[in-house]
Amino acid sequence: MDVDLWDLAKKKIAEKEEAKRKGETELAEEEERTSWKDERTLLICGGKSSGKTSTILRFVDKNESSRPTTALEYLYARRMRGATKQLCHVWELGGGTRLNNLLKIPITKSTITSLSIIIVVDLTKPHELRNTVEGLLPFAKREVDRSLKELNAEKPREYDELIKEMKHRLENNKEQEACLPFPIPLAFIGNKYDEFQNREPDERRKMCKMMRFLAHYYGATLVFYSSKLETTLAKGRLLFAHHAFGAHLGRSSQTDINKPLFVPVGLDSYSDIGPPPMGDSSFSALRSTQPIDLWWGVFSESFPSQARKSVDTTVIILFHESKSDKVVDPSLDQRFAEPAVDTLIEQKKRDLEIYIRQKKERSAAEERAAESIRKAQN
Repeated sequence: MDVDLWDLAKKKIAEKEEAKRKGETELAEEEERTSWKDERTLLICGGKSSGKTSTILRFVDKNESSRPTTALEYLYARRMRGATKQLCHVWELGGGTRLNNLLKIPITKSTITSLSIIIVVDLTKPHELRNTVEGLLPFAKREVDRSLKELNAEKPREYDELIKEMKHRLENNKEQEACLPFPIPLAFIGNKYDEFQNREPDERRKMCKMMRFLAHYYGATLVFYSSKLETTLAKGRLLFAHHAFGAHLGRSSQTDINKPLFVPVGLDSYSDIGPPPMGDSSFSALRSTQPIDLWWGVFSESFPSQARKSVDTTVIILFHESKSDKVVDPSLDQRFAEPAVDTLIEQKKRDLEIYIRQKKERSAAEERAAESIRKAQN
């Protein structure tokens, strides 16, 4: 039988090319199987020197000494889950609240569908809590709303899916009408619990109630944490794994003020939190029409912000100087003087002082009357 050498050569070449194509296809399929199937973004911000960097390094198992964050820093975390690679882009905003304009860098229409935000607060500095929350959350909300609007215009299906995810995340909260849920996953970390646990019971009680209220009001998860306490490390790592890789938070919570708090989103309620711890000087807060204003008013009476000088200022606008950390209360700045408003404020202050004095006088009169009755009976 005659064999055409040219045909045989062509056949061999075709077989080699087919094998090559098959090998490349299998390699591509293998790369596809082991590529980044789950990619997320995590933004961590908070008060200055609140322990953000050390917390992040502990979560990603990096044996490095923490240093002050200059502006906006980036690192990544990854892990394998079966055959799926998971990747999380971690952004840390430094400078406390002074650099909140940089939030627009990690919060974009490209990241919004997989973005979570963690706000770290220093539990040992309750007087900084309001400045931290109000100096970060509204600015983050503005960037989130902008990104959502852009996403809805370009990719309405992804926008609809994100809205469905938000509703599913908050479905256990039966008090949503009295809350202001954040559009994307949010968490508060109360850091330095190792020091906070030794504070006076009254201070711990007020801080715990305020943190629980904030988390419930904004639809967030709350975790008390310390990198120096093994008892808090597991919950801290679980929170990080949840936002970075989608790990399940579980359905259990811890609300005892004598233990580190752990309250996943949707598992708290106003009835369990209770009313704000009001005192005699909290009369002005009762004029608040919104729950958040009432709670801030009462909390600030016990832990006045460093920017506050007036006892009757319910809402404070903070003006940050670009070249320093100095914070100015505009009510004390003559450039913003408003005679009519100032007169009204002074009148309200006098009314409050009269109310407090009359209450004390009534209490003293009642005590004297009770004492007189006891002496008469004897």
